[in-house]
Amino acid sequence: MSVICGETTYPGQDELQDGLDAMTARNWSLNATAKAMQLGNAVFANIILLGALASLKLLPVNRKDFADVLATTLPPNKVDINLSAFDSAEELMLASNSGGRPTVKL
Repeated sequence: MSVICGETTYPGQDELQDGLDAMTARNWSLNATAKAMQLGNAVFANIILLGALASLKLLPVNRKDFADVLATTLPPNKVDINLSAFDSAEELMLASNSGGRPTVKL
């Protein structure tokens, strides 16, 4: 509420990243919404983030199983774009790693 009233502001990207770095052993910053918009719809951000977690082996989901589920739940013309969103996560993860900030603290 204080941000809406102008009493305070949201922290900047650097401040957020510094806080995450201090509190976590590993973290990634992905602009899933921007990538989703490039794919045509912001809702693809959910699929991108699912792909990111799957690529880290933090979810028991692999591409083949995901593709199979998409094929049985979506119209055929929607499967490829959803797979593109899922696959784009790996590219975003690699870009996050090369952003000049450590992603793993020893």
